[in-house]
Amino acid sequence: MTKKKQAAAKKEAVREQIYVIVPNTIQVSPGRGADPDLYYGSRGWAVAQSVHVVARMIWENQEYSTADDGSRDAIEDYSKYPVILLGVRNSKELAKVYEDLDGVVQMTEFRDVNKKLYGTTDGVVTTICTSPCYREDVEDVIGHLELY
Repeated sequence: MTKKKQAAAKKEAVREQIYVIVPNTIQVSPGRGADPDLYYGSRGWAVAQSVHVVARMIWENQEYSTADDGSRDAIEDYSKYPVILLGVRNSKELAKVYEDLDGVVQMTEFRDVNKKLYGTTDGVVTTICTSPCYREDVEDVIGHLELY
């Protein structure tokens, strides 16, 4: 690798990124003492859930400037941040990762409401994401996770 490519790779390595974490299975408890029902998400489902959670994170965090004519412009351009999709085994592990990251970086969760699929009208946490952050800030918590 040339020095120029090494420098570019190093610069890329310290770039802020958005980390999205999805479970391979969703566990929904049908009631106290009952075994949880398991739902397996497809790759397309995972991508859709990822889009939902990142859109929600942007919506919750976006600030706007207002011009004299009343028009609004977004202050932050979230399109500059790469999105890294990581997987965990199940929704129990997803909750643990969320708990470990909360307070380290700003976190957003997406609750999918689909009575037909999950058997409940309550939202089910299907994916989480970080606000833009550096890998080193979250490495201790997500360093072992694999790309989805």
